[in-house]
Amino acid sequence: MVHEGFLAALFAGSAHKLKKLILSRSQVKSASIQAVQKALEHGECQIQHLNLAGVYRDSNITPIAKALEVNTSLKELILSCNSYLLDDGADALANALRVNSTLESINFCDADIDVEMTFSTNGWKLFSKGLKEAKSIQRLDISDNNFTVEGMQYLLDGLRENGSITDITMQDIGVDPEGFDLIGDLIRTRSFKYLNISNMSKSMGIYMAYQGLSDRFLGSVAHSINGNTGMEVLKASHINMEGPNGLTPIISSLANNTTLRELDISGIRQDHLLRELTDSLTSNEHLLKLNLKSIPFSTDEFEYFAESLPKMKSLESILFGELDHTLAIALLNGMKDNDTLKHVDGPLGNESCWRMIDFYLRLNRGGRKSLKLLLPSVLLPRMLSRSTNYPDVLFEILREIQLHA
Repeated sequence: MVHEGFLAALFAGSAHKLKKLILSRSQVKSASIQAVQKALEHGECQIQHLNLAGVYRDSNITPIAKALEVNTSLKELILSCNSYLLDDGADALANALRVNSTLESINFCDADIDVEMTFSTNGWKLFSKGLKEAKSIQRLDISDNNFTVEGMQYLLDGLRENGSITDITMQDIGVDPEGFDLIGDLIRTRSFKYLNISNMSKSMGIYMAYQGLSDRFLGSVAHSINGNTGMEVLKASHINMEGPNGLTPIISSLANNTTLRELDISGIRQDHLLRELTDSLTSNEHLLKLNLKSIPFSTDEFEYFAESLPKMKSLESILFGELDHTLAIALLNGMKDNDTLKHVDGPLGNESCWRMIDFYLRLNRGGRKSLKLLLPSVLLPRMLSRSTNYPDVLFEILREIQLHA
């Protein structure tokens, strides 16, 4: 339990130099919250990060929200693991969003307990009114929350009219299928730089059944990628899908996309997914990071992917699951003519094979692409052929440049 006297002394002793306050999972009485409120309202407050995860239950966040109306330091507010926050608190938070000019991130993740939610349907209605007028909020996390379709509609209306939010995380949320299609409609018409829809296929109800995301929803995500609307990160791991298309529209859209930098499709169970992805990546010149952990593929599919590595002009980092020796050899062969890949994570065959893969990765990190421009084409293969003892890559590069300058 956090005593209000301790907080009062802390704020007084710190002379308002405190920048991060974490009270998560603490037993905090109303008097302690009032002490936090007073600190936030102080003209010299420097608190930038406030974590109140798991502090509230059937309670009111009005004191903190009221403080945000005058606070000019807080950038991140974490209200995760709180359930059934009162409508008065939602209304107060909405009022704060209208006037606050510094708060950048709000986290409502994990409302706790199977079928609970951060706000009631009316609470989301009240909160969304303030969200429409918020000027500084850039990141919103509503993961692990459950929504009625009506509550989801209110929230989406707020997001649609909000002009500042660029990052939205909604993994593992619960809502009936109609709600997911409403989210898809928003994604189709509203651009986000960061979108996390991982595990997002849970429907509301007593048993919280997992249902597949529809082709309509996934088609909306693909439409956003294909339209080059500015999305830079898409996390779509471990989602269930229904319908014949699955993730194919999203994968196909990568061929012409110029904005996406990171893609996470780990845990996706779809036949021939790696082959489809390979075909798109040979045309893509902008994706940097790819998570393929726990996706199924045949040996032939992976060899096709590895053989195509030299044609992938931008990819720098790949996360795999476990690769046996045969697959590791295929990756090694693909690495020999690839000059962009710098990081590969995941168990890779035996030690000798991994050491050779690591050599090419270090060579790429050391500037292999630039080296190709500096040295005659005949010298680089000769240099690599002599590197059987795995020398330091940077030393080898500098030595060759000096010898042939």
